[in-house]
Amino acid sequence: MAIDERSFGILWASDELVTHATGMHGAFNDVAIELATDAREAEVIAAVDRLLTRYGGRGAIGREDQLSNRVVTNELEQLDVMGLAFPTFFVAVAAFLAGTVLTRLIATEREQIAVLKAFGYSNGAVARHYLAYASIAVALGIVIGVVLGTWLGRRFTGLYADILRIPGLHFRLDWLAMGSAFAVLSIATLTGAARAVFGAARLSPAVALQAPAPARYRTLLLDRLGLGSILPAAARMVFRGLERRPSRALLGAAGVAAALGMMAGSLSLYDASRRMIDVQFRIGHRETLAIQLVSAVPAVSRTRFDALPGVSRVELTRVIPVRLHHAGRSRTLGLTGLEGAGALHRLVDADGRVHEVPPDGVAISASLATVLDVQVGDTVSAELLEQLVTRTVVVSALLDELMSPNAYMELAALGRLAGDGPLANGAYLHLSTPPTEALYARLRAMPQVVGITSRSAMLDHFDRMMGQNFRVTSVLVVAFASIIAIGVVYNGARIALSERGRELASLRVLGFTTREVGVLLLGEQAILAALAVPLGWLLGWMLSGYLALAFESEQYQVPLVVHTQTYAWATVVVLLASALAGALMYRRAARLDLVAVLKTRE
Repeated sequence: MAIDERSFGILWASDELVTHATGMHGAFNDVAIELATDAREAEVIAAVDRLLTRYGGRGAIGREDQLSNRVVTNELEQLDVMGLAFPTFFVAVAAFLAGTVLTRLIATEREQIAVLKAFGYSNGAVARHYLAYASIAVALGIVIGVVLGTWLGRRFTGLYADILRIPGLHFRLDWLAMGSAFAVLSIATLTGAARAVFGAARLSPAVALQAPAPARYRTLLLDRLGLGSILPAAARMVFRGLERRPSRALLGAAGVAAALGMMAGSLSLYDASRRMIDVQFRIGHRETLAIQLVSAVPAVSRTRFDALPGVSRVELTRVIPVRLHHAGRSRTLGLTGLEGAGALHRLVDADGRVHEVPPDGVAISASLATVLDVQVGDTVSAELLEQLVTRTVVVSALLDELMSPNAYMELAALGRLAGDGPLANGAYLHLSTPPTEALYARLRAMPQVVGITSRSAMLDHFDRMMGQNFRVTSVLVVAFASIIAIGVVYNGARIALSERGRELASLRVLGFTTREVGVLLLGEQAILAALAVPLGWLLGWMLSGYLALAFESEQYQVPLVVHTQTYAWATVVVLLASALAGALMYRRAARLDLVAVLKTRE
């Protein structure tokens, strides 16, 4: 009986119907207040508290302290982080690809550029001509991006509407955000193309009509190390090609590493989420059922739960609303009382270590301690909103929890703080057998029981929710990472074929097989892909760390988790995408028209 859409619902009825059913005319137990633009929240809260105190009011809570607001705010902040991190990878790769493609295009059209300039075309006209290529690519990308972005937006909006249950949550195109994305993409792409374009514009006709000067021969590192005579001729050619163009090789490896790092880093978020659930609900929470009572009852009620069928252990708990004050700061939360020797609901830190409930004083989350600016040994004021009294309590321990803010006391100590003795408004039950409908019926028949939460059902709910989110996100991440890897590898191999087509065709005529020529063409890309793997792992780890820090909030912290299988999966996907690009280029090289290529001027 977890609180989810399958077992929990809210019924809305008119005030007249509720009044008639309860016999309570003019009564209410909850009120929502909208503030005027010039109102001060603190003053309104104080006035509401003074007005409702004599009627049993437990203290007004501002929007900042409302759990629903914090959950939605955190989700929006996470989306902001994701909306910054992932597009950065794509924009950087887009700029790189635009520059390399135009560099290749200009290299093959040197003669045409010379003729145009000889006929009087200005540098600006030539630059605008080639910038138009990049502009067309941007325009096509924008059209595809709008269509794909709209589909993804609707998909994710439906996902969040299903998870957060926000009424009226519908997808709407934000044209201002679209315009910003267009501007960033256009500037990045044109900036990446600018170096090649302006280099072409500055070419004089006499220089452009000449073939590019061959690379100056020099003894390379491979030969200085004495490896030149050991390696096969094909391997020497590949390594010398890489060493003669180190900047281009580095950029190619960085492009593949970016795809691998983006995929590994983003998928690590789900490893971190799984770690959070394991620590919180498998190490910390070990009860089978959690029972919520309508009001606090004496501790002797434990015997009623002990007598239930299948119950092997019972631990009582109590949660009272408090507002903690220190150094002019305050937070409203539930102060939880736990049994000192309890084994069902344990205090667990971010590393999974179990901590004892302090016999005296209060243990608070490290994030809450930061907000209140307290250390161990400090005294805080606890405003008990149910008892309408304020007590002082010493902070006896800080707990570095994954999910917070929380405050804990030993159950008897909490009773002394409240001044009403050992009471409990909840219980944790451990069952030796799975819960049955007969057990649920007996629990529902107890007049004090208002809620029953199953830990297994809650975990199933989390698994289902995360699985649904993971399926959508993982497909997108894998697709985008594959596109980056294919684009980088294919573009690099295409440039190599353009630059070395005559050389490769000559080798074929001299008797080299298609396979041997393919090794020369794709060997550089294979080496760059292999070098990109450790760099991609490093980028993935850095991205995971950045996301963990960016997602950290007062409510929870995201652990940095690096699972070998996640990085292995990301590596396999990126290498397969690179292999696919190489296969496409190999097929193109195998179909070279040798006669046509050899007739081409240098």
